[in-house]
Amino acid sequence: MKKLKYIICDLDGTLLNDKKTISPKQVSYIRELRKRKGVRFGFASGRTLNSLLPLAEEMGLLDVCDVLVANNGVDIYDVKDKKNTQTLLVSVEDIQEIIRMMEPYKDFMNVIIHSKGGLYGLCETERIHRVMKMNHYSNEQYHSLYEGGYDPAARVSLLFDAERLSDVEKVVADSRFPSDIQAFQSDVDIYDLTRKGVSKANGVELYVSRFGDTLEEVIAFGDSGNDREMMKRVGVSVAMNNAIDEILQIADYVTEKTNNEDGVMEFLKTMEQRF
Repeated sequence: MKKLKYIICDLDGTLLNDKKTISPKQVSYIRELRKRKGVRFGFASGRTLNSLLPLAEEMGLLDVCDVLVANNGVDIYDVKDKKNTQTLLVSVEDIQEIIRMMEPYKDFMNVIIHSKGGLYGLCETERIHRVMKMNHYSNEQYHSLYEGGYDPAARVSLLFDAERLSDVEKVVADSRFPSDIQAFQSDVDIYDLTRKGVSKANGVELYVSRFGDTLEEVIAFGDSGNDREMMKRVGVSVAMNNAIDEILQIADYVTEKTNNEDGVMEFLKTMEQRF
């Protein structure tokens, strides 16, 4: 049984509570544990790097983060070196094909991408503006997908109201996406389409390999579909008490507390002997 050297946390539904914040005592505990045990700490999220960097600073955790794995593993940002490595972008041609396929369902499902010019969507909605605020875009940085002008992107996201999930699942299941595209639910109201081979697991693996380490030395926390491969491949996988059934079934452990009850911190307290 190898010593654990890395703590990797999903954010939404995991480290963050339902109000998208983190308690000060959980921040203090992570900082103290990292210093005392010498472990490396980071996030693995479906969020963009534009969202993760200011969020980590707002939470008071940027100074204790070693790595930010963003866009489900497409971006691997080394916080100390301030260097980002990017892998497996969705091509413009694949984006255009996905738009064509999803356009008939735009009455209940929006399509967005993050590109160098800002955020591109099929239609401008209140939800779009919430996403823009989260990613620190100005209003002028919204563009219509119909206008083109975007670059290859980390992912194509399908946004919808949570109560329409079954409709979206049927559309995704029945759609014949380009052969190199995979689809998975990343939040209660988001489906992400990425290149095959993109995963949080691969992003984390790329980071730890720089130090001669493997995923066996990682403990990871998650709650949703985009955590699936990470849960399967790390040394210790921990599902939040509030996780979806699929993640609860494949994880090594399940926290006693939910994301609203500092579940990550409470579980780590029981595992300190492994670091």
